[in-house]
Amino acid sequence: CDFCVIPETNGLLWRERAPEEVVAEFEYLRDRFKIQHIQIEDLNPTINTRRWTKICELLVEKKVGVEFAFVSGTKAETVRIDQLPLFARAGCRYISISPESGSSSVMKAIGKPFDYEHGLEFVKTCRQVCIFTQACFLVGHPAETPDNFMASQAYLRSLVKNGLDEVAVFIVAPMAGSKISKNTGISVSDPKKLTSFSPQ
Repeated sequence: CDFCVIPETNGLLWRERAPEEVVAEFEYLRDRFKIQHIQIEDLNPTINTRRWTKICELLVEKKVGVEFAFVSGTKAETVRIDQLPLFARAGCRYISISPESGSSSVMKAIGKPFDYEHGLEFVKTCRQVCIFTQACFLVGHPAETPDNFMASQAYLRSLVKNGLDEVAVFIVAPMAGSKISKNTGISVSDPKKLTSFSPQ
């Protein structure tokens, strides 16, 4: 995404840990420190579908009994809808996804494709299997128009109707290391004019 600093800071490298190692750490934290809830802090935790299927299968098989949450706005399309019941059985209780915008033209400018229908089905299925959901949206992107803003409102309402539990709205900022910081000047002449939105 053009607002993100991660490509600059990690050089687009991502290393996965073996499923057996992840589950062993769950068990260690449970047994050594009585941990009952773990937050997965990874921007791409579900990018390898087979890996998280295996992790969940092991958590179920070993009856680990620790709840976990994907808290960083994972890419919804990397999770198949038919995986969600397994995630729930394994202890998943929260998934944050990042639609960013209800406008496909803004998403094109951001450089991030998003399957809007998959997002709706994802949220609906999570509600059915008792996984709490959050959706992250952006406002103030240089490519955003008032119509784009309204499209985000409309998509957010659709998510809520399908069972979305929580929304997080972020104002785009030109953080050092992001493409926006290199290509676009963003300024706010009157901070009082900053607005957010919520489904009505």
